[in-house]
Amino acid sequence: MKISIFKIGMCLFLGLILGFNRCEHDSLLDQACGIKNPSENISWLKNLITDINDNQYQDLQSIEIRNLNSQEIIHITWKLIGIQDAPTGSIYNCEGDLLYNCGGNQPIDSCSYILSNSKLIGYIWTKK
Repeated sequence: MKISIFKIGMCLFLGLILGFNRCEHDSLLDQACGIKNPSENISWLKNLITDINDNQYQDLQSIEIRNLNSQEIIHITWKLIGIQDAPTGSIYNCEGDLLYNCGGNQPIDSCSYILSNSKLIGYIWTKK
């Protein structure tokens, strides 16, 4: 009986820990790259969001703004559906130039370096 109570307690504890650590953010940035409401008012970003949402193999997860060497960069992440070894994110500059693809089967993972050497400013879009 003690083992059952212990297991139930551990399950509840882990459930609480995992539940509080989800990637949902209550407050989103209302400005990025000097533009208000960036997910709607930066045309290349709005088009990219639409393209990812329309793709049956990708599920948009988040769009974060980071600071790298006093420059804002945009890190977009998505979950792959039914495929492997493909990128699961990208990093862009404010003009919409692709800087790096993240994840997948790539010879060099520049994203890890960029993400570890940049500072998260906040999110402009997250999956609810």
